[in-house]
Amino acid sequence: MSVAEVTVRFAGTILDVAHVQLGGCYRIGTAPGVELPLELAGITVFPIVDATSGAFVVRRPAGTYATRNALPMHEPDARLATSDHLELWLGNVLVTVELVTLPAIMAKPAFDRRPAGYLAGSLAVHLVMWSVAIAFAAPLHVPKPRPRIQAHLRPVRVVVREPDRTPPKPPVTKVTTKAKTTTTTRAQAQAMVTTRPRATEDMFQAAAAAVEREPMRGPAILADLVGKMDVGNALAQIGPLYDPDAVHDGDFGKGLAFDPDTRPAFDTIKTGRYQTISSGAAAGAHYSIEAEHARVHVRLCEDDGCTADGALERQVIDYRLAYKLRQFAGCYQADAQTLTFELVIGTDGKVREAHGPGKVGNCVAKVASAVAFPAAPDETRVTYSVLFVPPT
Repeated sequence: MSVAEVTVRFAGTILDVAHVQLGGCYRIGTAPGVELPLELAGITVFPIVDATSGAFVVRRPAGTYATRNALPMHEPDARLATSDHLELWLGNVLVTVELVTLPAIMAKPAFDRRPAGYLAGSLAVHLVMWSVAIAFAAPLHVPKPRPRIQAHLRPVRVVVREPDRTPPKPPVTKVTTKAKTTTTTRAQAQAMVTTRPRATEDMFQAAAAAVEREPMRGPAILADLVGKMDVGNALAQIGPLYDPDAVHDGDFGKGLAFDPDTRPAFDTIKTGRYQTISSGAAAGAHYSIEAEHARVHVRLCEDDGCTADGALERQVIDYRLAYKLRQFAGCYQADAQTLTFELVIGTDGKVREAHGPGKVGNCVAKVASAVAFPAAPDETRVTYSVLFVPPT
């Protein structure tokens, strides 16, 4: 069965693959229920593939560029043949349409009743064999139980002795253990005295003296001391943990307002091994994938100095050159910043001439000359600028 296969790509990434059968269609626009939601000027619903009339017809929206078998398509619609390959550029979205043959769907196999019959027959045979074994088996001999002998109870006299109520002797504490315990507990109490406000210093001095006299009651003395303290007042005397002077009113929203290079106080998140993955003009400085810092970045038409004079449109040239950015980066040298190269694209889509300034410009022109562009009725002269962003 032949169907129309519609493939939607954005910057080389496939967004959708759909198959349109006879009687169906593939629509774009901003209305609810369309197959491809896409905003184009003046289009609410537009069928780019229409098979409702018994044939597959590809329609081109007005003002868009399309090719048929690598040749420009000027007519508004075209009937799709078996060997046709149509491409439509809808802004930055590339739609490809061609006829394909779907494999036939195999019929579901019929239900096989033989396993069920085999199971039923096996069960019947097992039941017959079990019945025969029960009927002809020897009787089981069960011995008679022995008579139980009743035991006679004898009275026993039980004497309950009173527990020994002698008071325990006081524990004997060695001198070495007492000295060690006294020193450790006093150090803990003294540390608490030095870290508390002056208002509670007398209370901790008294507690330290009590611990020194009775080291075994050290935990109880400290717990009683904490229970008598005014914790809120003590914390208020220490002072606020938040410094109002560190607040910078009005800085949020400003570019590089919290740059750790110029304001070290905001260097709380290091920009070394652990980084975020943001990028772009609105992202925080120094934050990106770590590997991105180690390579050269290339930007086309940064100064809006790119021109295309001829049959091919700028968006088609941008789309094809975008795949060569990594190869452009291979031409970078330390003294290269921005350069301009020129191309002359023939009617067959191949680059006939390529020029660039210096060694780096010749390298960029050589990479661009290998790009295959769509065929066009006239040649196109291209002037593009390249900006190299060195590693950081």
